[in-house]
Amino acid sequence: MAQQESIFEQTIREFIKAVGGVENVKNAFNCASRFRFTVNDKSKVDIQLLKNIHLSKGLNISGEQYQLIFGPGTVNKVMDYYNKYLLSSGGLAQKTSDNVQQKQLAFGQKPKALSWNKDVSFSGNVFNLVRKGIRGFANIFIPLIPIFIGGGFCLALKALIGSCINNATTGFGADLAYFFNMAGGMIFSSLPIFAGYTCSKQWGGNPWFGAAIGAVLISPDIINSWSLQANGLVYLPIGSDASRVDYVIAFLKQLSGSDDWRNAQSAFVQQFNQLHWSELESALANNQISDALWQDFNNWKISSGESLGSLLSGVKIVRVLFSSCSFFSLKLIGYQGQVFTIILVNAFAVNVEKLLKKVIPDCVSLVFNPLLIISSSIWMAFWVIGPFGRWISDGVAFIFSSLFKYTNYGYGIGIGGAILAFLYSPLVMTGLHQGMLPVKATIISMQGVDYTTPIEICSNCSQGIAALVLLLFVVKSKEKLRGQMISGGISANFGITEPAIFGITLQCKHAFLAGMIGAAFGGWWVGMTQTLANTIGISSWLGLVQFSPFEPTESIQIWWNSLSWTPVLQNIPPMFNMLIALLIAVFATSLMTIILSATKFGKKQIAEYSQTNDQTQFALWLDKILKKNKGPKAPTSANNKSSSSKNEQNNVVQTSKNMFSLNMRIRGF
Repeated sequence: MAQQESIFEQTIREFIKAVGGVENVKNAFNCASRFRFTVNDKSKVDIQLLKNIHLSKGLNISGEQYQLIFGPGTVNKVMDYYNKYLLSSGGLAQKTSDNVQQKQLAFGQKPKALSWNKDVSFSGNVFNLVRKGIRGFANIFIPLIPIFIGGGFCLALKALIGSCINNATTGFGADLAYFFNMAGGMIFSSLPIFAGYTCSKQWGGNPWFGAAIGAVLISPDIINSWSLQANGLVYLPIGSDASRVDYVIAFLKQLSGSDDWRNAQSAFVQQFNQLHWSELESALANNQISDALWQDFNNWKISSGESLGSLLSGVKIVRVLFSSCSFFSLKLIGYQGQVFTIILVNAFAVNVEKLLKKVIPDCVSLVFNPLLIISSSIWMAFWVIGPFGRWISDGVAFIFSSLFKYTNYGYGIGIGGAILAFLYSPLVMTGLHQGMLPVKATIISMQGVDYTTPIEICSNCSQGIAALVLLLFVVKSKEKLRGQMISGGISANFGITEPAIFGITLQCKHAFLAGMIGAAFGGWWVGMTQTLANTIGISSWLGLVQFSPFEPTESIQIWWNSLSWTPVLQNIPPMFNMLIALLIAVFATSLMTIILSATKFGKKQIAEYSQTNDQTQFALWLDKILKKNKGPKAPTSANNKSSSSKNEQNNVVQTSKNMFSLNMRIRGF
């Protein structure tokens, strides 16, 4: 233990020296694998020292932010020791408030606005603004990644156990499946609470207001949003009878195809002549149906032979507040799993909070501010913001579902999956992939399937395999580099790609390209077979449990039925299709990494990365194979002398050219 502590202490000392002193650190925090920080004066930062910091697997600079890649687990310990160092440094304890695991703004502090940099090109400014906007949006969900993983694995285990026990409803297996479904379902349905907390904190508001508003939006007293696909909805004012009259009216609405149940009178009289229409109309007008009339009505069979009781059992009742004021009425539909609604509502709440702080006296703010913030935000949520947020969610789900459907159109093309998988690693490199978190949450909550996770799994594992294959080309004496490749490669195969990408494959750009190509082959199989995950989880080999192992789930069947073609190999369980895609990606990545490493460009990249021209036995063997039938035999000593003389002449000519070029530049040409 003492040895570990000395290692982390050494890392922090090297970090403080490299950044020009702790007083030069403006802000520091960490994500799953990176130690992120900004500085007051960039001129004091020694980039080479940062790159050589102990335990670090690489350095990435994104705009104003520096990112040291330590990997999962290690980065948390580095952050802890950094905070301990601040506490032990006199007069610096106040800095610890800025060094929490996620970047936070103090209550009421105005977030830094997006700005235009005159020293950067137009396209560069546009890209930076888009990236900052997406990162600000993604920062709301980055703290929730562990919750996504935990809840996703619970739902995945529920599906796996349910398949193993053939969806039995009794016994230990059924109880276990119910347990995991309860845990995972509650986590995802409670997403508005978690997102409300982080959203308010990110924007400088009181996070507990955000959590409270989110809790109201998923209250058990209102209809669950996941019940909206029922046989029908009946909107009723608070206090009205919801037993017989409502169900009859719902049935009449279905017959008429409109909200005006009286339009169903003629069709109803023709089909239901056992009862007098006047008697039923009178009962509906008086908001009361007798037991005898209800019994006859409920037992009546429709043309399909199904009773009205079974037909109407799925009709859901939506309560309406202030129904007398139709324009201001509130339809109490919950927002379980909705992310865009809670973001918009909290944007409203944070601004109301800041406004009230300016106009409400401090002596009464404790009473009036919470009341006004919560009540106004909830009203706006159910009245305007909620329906608008649901419309955005529908649009996002439609766009991404259409993208995955129609770019992979029919009969094994799979081009869309290949393109998406090819581009995912560059998204990780720029940080734009974090913007997919709310999209994934929206898709899984609305459609019950996830088509982004299979793409991410192929991409992440491909970058990890590329890092591991590079071991064949780095000499054993480079123990630190080989250690980085092993840890980064393994980490990427478990879903954390930053150590592999920033620490290894981006340093050897040909390996990064090989990982992209390998991922594209795996993505092609995903798109061709329309392989879908059952839930959100971790994008790695462990993520295989997120796919149905025996037969497609009901949600996947619904998805396939919505296609205008039949997916290839749909009889293969999704879990095995995902495994095939992974194996394809691994083979293609390994082959491309070896081929590109044998090229002149690849050798140069490896030499610069390892700072040596030595080759491993594998690399020497590969060179021998590639050069076996190329060119004449080795030149004689005379030829060597001739070649040496020729090289000297070429060097003289090149030197003359360089001097002439320098002279012309000095003269202004």
